[in-house]
Amino acid sequence: MSKKFTSSLWFKLFFSFLAVFAVSVSISSYLSYRTAKENLTERIKSDVRQIAEAKEGSLLDFISQSGKRVVDFSSDGFIRDSAAKIVAGENGGVAGDLNRHLNKNKMSLDPTIFGINVTDLNGRIIASTMESELGRDESKDDYFVEAKQLAYGQSYAGDVMFSHHFNKDVPHFAVLAPLTEKETGEKLGFIINYIDGDELTIILNGSPRPLERDEKTDTDIYLVNKDGLLISKVGTLKNGVLKQIVDSEPVMKCKSGEEMSDVYYAGWRGMSVIGASKCLANGWTLLAEIDNDTAFAGLSNIGIQVLFSSLLLLVVVTSFVFFLIRGIVKPVNLLSEVTKRIAAGDLSQKVKVRTKDEIGELADSFQTMTQKLLEKEMLLRVHRYRDRVSHELTSEVISQLELVGIEKTKGEFISIASHQLRTPLTSMKWLSDLILGGYAGSLTEEQKELIMGIRESNERLIALVRDLLSTSRLEGGRLELNLKETELLSFLQQIIDELAPQIQKRRHELIFEKPAALPRIRVDQELTKHTFLNLLTNAIRYTKPGGKIVVSVNEDAAKGRVTVAIKDNGIGIPESFQKEIFERFARTQEAIQMEPDGTGLGVYIAKKAVEAQGGAIWFESKTGVGTTFYFSLPIKL
Repeated sequence: MSKKFTSSLWFKLFFSFLAVFAVSVSISSYLSYRTAKENLTERIKSDVRQIAEAKEGSLLDFISQSGKRVVDFSSDGFIRDSAAKIVAGENGGVAGDLNRHLNKNKMSLDPTIFGINVTDLNGRIIASTMESELGRDESKDDYFVEAKQLAYGQSYAGDVMFSHHFNKDVPHFAVLAPLTEKETGEKLGFIINYIDGDELTIILNGSPRPLERDEKTDTDIYLVNKDGLLISKVGTLKNGVLKQIVDSEPVMKCKSGEEMSDVYYAGWRGMSVIGASKCLANGWTLLAEIDNDTAFAGLSNIGIQVLFSSLLLLVVVTSFVFFLIRGIVKPVNLLSEVTKRIAAGDLSQKVKVRTKDEIGELADSFQTMTQKLLEKEMLLRVHRYRDRVSHELTSEVISQLELVGIEKTKGEFISIASHQLRTPLTSMKWLSDLILGGYAGSLTEEQKELIMGIRESNERLIALVRDLLSTSRLEGGRLELNLKETELLSFLQQIIDELAPQIQKRRHELIFEKPAALPRIRVDQELTKHTFLNLLTNAIRYTKPGGKIVVSVNEDAAKGRVTVAIKDNGIGIPESFQKEIFERFARTQEAIQMEPDGTGLGVYIAKKAVEAQGGAIWFESKTGVGTTFYFSLPIKL
């Protein structure tokens, strides 16, 4: 009984000390981590704001210099006099001389200019650095309309546009200034310098091209015009100029001249970012953004350091508490042993406890009591005392701790394994691209085929890891919806454009049936993209070459839902398998024979993604005829 009491007391004291310390360390670690995160956040906000301000200065300087350049050209006496003669009908070779003058003496002054035109007041090109430009009518172009209000010495820079000038179908913008008669100041026409749109990307990012998929940058810096269209290359988006719509919060606020900084919002990829915006006088919005994952990547190291320090401190304190409690429990154990002997009738026992604390006082009191009992030889009182002590000891409940084993869920294992696989797979892809690019020397055709085989297998593994991670997030209860107001038709069109190479490769005909009008809805864009991308990819894969795919969107206003249908004339789903189609890794034998490398997770992920947003998914299918998948989403305004 004495040993049970001692054991119980030891555990209570030990784990009480340990619990108090663990809570204290946890709170301290959390506060340290939060402080580190707040400091890092402030530094990132400051960096992004400074980048935006610096790039704004460079951009404005470039536009100003381009304006000064065209104004300088407009004051050229030869250009002005030649334009006056051509406008007056006194050609006689003047136009040819002016064309040569522009090519030889003006184009060479500024490498950012890829062409120069001179027009009359009606917008007709009367001289150019390229003969095929002569006679074109520029009167309806926005920049020409705006430039009509300019006086001598003023210039105007237009918006980025696609127009076929100088046999180049590339994004560009025009900078122009009026030509005036020297004596009277009367306007003769305009001189227009055409600037390659890649110059904007070079100013912002130091390169005229977007990043490749295996490259990385911390900050996205790009321009959006007053219509919300991307006008500089950004990230890994190769063909986004004047095609990618950016309707983020900073772009919307810039329409009223309100700049933003030190804020979180959804960037051009729909991901949460820390960014800053600058509103330019011509209606452009300059944005500098860094996504949260990249911004706070260093926090994991801080977290590991805090955790290691806490564990080390826990080990040290645990050792100290162990010896401290042992010093407390040992005299208690001695008292227990003496009590046991006294209870057996041996009143001659003495307690040898030399501590000067409360336990020492208890031992002294106990010894005094024993002496009194011995002196009075009151057997009855001894028996009562022994009975009382015995009763207290036998009535005490001994608590024991049970260790509850925590089973790691399958979803957590998949998530961890997938995260660990993603890094080496990405490295393998990068290395294979380097080898194919000739970094390690030239390859034979046979060697190239082998490396391409490795790369294709690696791509399939990356796709599998991506699907496993999506499955883990959808099943693990860690998903937080990021609802965003979305123009669904353009959103789906962007996904269709991404899959255009696959559709063309298989020679499919794809028809997108759009309603006349469709309300904007609030959806989680990442989950909705997963759903549509997986279903449309399946339609492409499991339809024989030369097939037909129809994508349609309909609104059910009464039910407050929008339904998207993807119909194909592919291999179909056997009736015996249709009940299993929404299960994980479900694949028919026909699908396996047609596409051996599929994962069987696409439809499962689509179902989970739709249901997570309060929607529904279903299908109709007949073997050899085709399949139609439907998914509906609620209209949330």
